[in-house]
Amino acid sequence: EREREIVSLIASIPGLFNTLLTSNKTDKATVDQIDLDLRRTFPDNRYFREGSDEDLVPQLRRVLVAYSVFNPNVGYCQGMSSVAAMFLLVTRSDEHSFWLLATTLGRLPDYYSPELAGFKCDYRVLANLLRERVPAVDQAIARSDIPLEMISLKWFINLFLDTLPVETVLRVWDVLLYEGDKVIFRVALTLLTEGEDNIANNRHKVSDFQRIHMKC
Repeated sequence: EREREIVSLIASIPGLFNTLLTSNKTDKATVDQIDLDLRRTFPDNRYFREGSDEDLVPQLRRVLVAYSVFNPNVGYCQGMSSVAAMFLLVTRSDEHSFWLLATTLGRLPDYYSPELAGFKCDYRVLANLLRERVPAVDQAIARSDIPLEMISLKWFINLFLDTLPVETVLRVWDVLLYEGDKVIFRVALTLLTEGEDNIANNRHKVSDFQRIHMKC
């Protein structure tokens, strides 16, 4: 169903994706950063491995370059590449993946801006929700050496790609497209609640905690 909606959107703006790719409005510094990050994206996945017969990296580059022209106020942020790569794995279409990326990031205003203003705002919302709804976890974090902002940054920017099983991530993204960013708070609160004991006992470093996998 989501794929049909994206196809309908593409049909309503024919040729825009290719127009963006041939635009003279590309920013060299942005494109250089995209090129630098391409092989860092899913390096263990055969579809993004150099020399693979099914290499999706050229398509990933087109998606990211097109988006940087489509939304010059944001341009490119490192977290975008993993999200775009996942869309490519699902759709195998750079144009469809571009529109999925544009639609998803449109649900997350300023998350990927240079100042991360959207993330900083939603991080404060998450901190308030944590205090109000699961104060025991909030108190455990306050006593630990694990800053909530560092934990939540990767969750929010990568949209839980490094944290949840892929099948669950795709369900979360589907809800995000339908309902908006409130699903991000629900998932983050659940992860924090599940990890309360580890937080309280300082069993994890920040990098470890970001990779907690739930049974979903």
